[in-house]
Amino acid sequence: MEDLKDKTALVTGASTGIGAAVAVAFAARGMRVAVHYNSSAAEAHQVVETIRAAGGAAVAVKADVRDTGAIRDCVKQTVAEFGRIDVCW
Repeated sequence: MEDLKDKTALVTGASTGIGAAVAVAFAARGMRVAVHYNSSAAEAHQVVETIRAAGGAAVAVKADVRDTGAIRDCVKQTVAEFGRIDVCW
């Protein structure tokens, strides 16, 4: 999937379960990944470390999806880190 290489994904709920699996899979295909979490900080940072250990680029971003301002900040943090967002999951 070369069309994903060097793109950026913001994956919501990426600290556990399906979201974590999606984040790791995107990174395995060459995407830079913002790993979103709300209360599972340790798990989110573990997903980031898993991605980085495999040679990928990732950052953990915290936001309560019920708070528009927090989501706005999450997007800003992702763009500041990676320059853009190509995919939101």
